[in-house]
Amino acid sequence: MEKVTVAKDMIIRLPNEVRKFVSEGDEFVVSIVGDSLRFKKVQKPDLLDLAAVRRDNDAPALEEISRIVHSLRGISEAEGSH
Repeated sequence: MEKVTVAKDMIIRLPNEVRKFVSEGDEFVVSIVGDSLRFKKVQKPDLLDLAAVRRDNDAPALEEISRIVHSLRGISEAEGSH
């Protein structure tokens, strides 16, 4: 454990040992636990993970998408269904 001092402008310089675990722009939730401060890193969700989890119940079915594409291309359903 290393001692740090709060500067006049309320900035705390992190010890080198701690700097290995943080990057510029990281966000933390700070809480008071007894006489201590606890910093918990905010985990930002990956957008691809969010997209995989989120389902759009109003999204058209594949058949409906196919009909729309064929109508935009001017192809009849009989011609387009192979």
